Amino acid sequence: MLTMPLIPLTFLFGLLCLGLLYRLGRPRARRWVFQLLLLLCAWQSLLVGIRYGYGVVQFNGLQPFGAVAIPSLTYLAFLVSTQGRLRWRELWHLTPLGLTLLASLFAPGGLDTLIVGVYLGYGAALLYVLRGGENGLPQVA
Repeated sequence: MLTMPLIPLTFLFGLLCLGLLYRLGRPRARRWVFQLLLLLCAWQSLLVGIRYGYGVVQFNGLQPFGAVAIPSLTYLAFLVSTQGRLRWRELWHLTPLGLTLLASLFAPGGLDTLIVGVYLGYGAALLYVLRGGENGLPQVA
């Protein structure tokens, strides 16, 4: 008896991200962080689809890194669209990745709290930046 292959919804989302990435073309000055974010979302969707669609657990260790990098890259993509470029002082936004590595090695039970905290922190940071309304963002591409 033939069975129909399972195509998890996350694979379709990953394909959507890759299609949008292809549509945007080559990386340019104001788009490269956003394109990196799309690539990371496609990668994370693939990992989730493999894990929960097919039960493959070999890549579980990579999922927290993607989960923590998505809000950081979202905030950096927003900064690039408002400021035009990133400055060296924004490199501290890579700190959550280092904390994720430390937590996965020494305190795996704290990973969930760390991921939720990073999402809440960057969400609050975006709301803080957007508090001025549309007039506070004159250079958004």
